[in-house]
Amino acid sequence: MFLLNNARKRQQKEKEAKRSNSIRKAGVLDKTGIAQITKKWTLIVDDNEVMISFSRDNLHVWINKVPVEVTVYISDRGFNVDLFFDLNEHKMHIFSDVEGQNISNFLYMDDQMIKQEKRS
Repeated sequence: MFLLNNARKRQQKEKEAKRSNSIRKAGVLDKTGIAQITKKWTLIVDDNEVMISFSRDNLHVWINKVPVEVTVYISDRGFNVDLFFDLNEHKMHIFSDVEGQNISNFLYMDDQMIKQEKRS
């Protein structure tokens, strides 16, 4: 019920911001069955080492190689992507920004930027 209420709130915000929203089934890959990992981050969360992997190709996230369900928002004509998910009691957010040929990926935990990566 809590997830449903959050999804409804996010849908309303999405309409206001004129961006599309998608809730993805965790671990469902494309037809090839191969996930192309865009970025991996390794960080310490609650005294444990955690690896977060992100695929921009299919908008999936894995924590320690286990797929997690995410809420995805796509904006700026489909180029910018926001992914929201939980890690224990923490609210996680990946923002992937495309500017021309450059892609910047940001990882946030509890609204604080943890890591940033840029590539051209």
